[in-house]
Amino acid sequence: MARRRTRKRSESGQSMVEYLLVLFIIVGAVIVVSRLLKSSRFFYENVTKPIVAYLRYNYKYGSPRVQGWDEGTPKGHIQVTEPAGTNFRIVLPKDI
Repeated sequence: MARRRTRKRSESGQSMVEYLLVLFIIVGAVIVVSRLLKSSRFFYENVTKPIVAYLRYNYKYGSPRVQGWDEGTPKGHIQVTEPAGTNFRIVLPKDI
């Protein structure tokens, strides 16, 4: 009986140590991969840049397909048109 207690007592906390070691390995791998991707222009040009442009245009103009004067010339910008009646409509051009 005494042997079992000493064996359990010496192994208590082993699973916690194993979980921490696995956690440190995973965090280390994520840090290494993120540093490699940060220095890689390929990842930036093909993944990050389109996402940032999509989010910027979507936030700024309400649609990711629209560009304004800040990007050169407006393309597909929302326009205010006045039909034959007295009210006006805000519409998105059909060409985009």
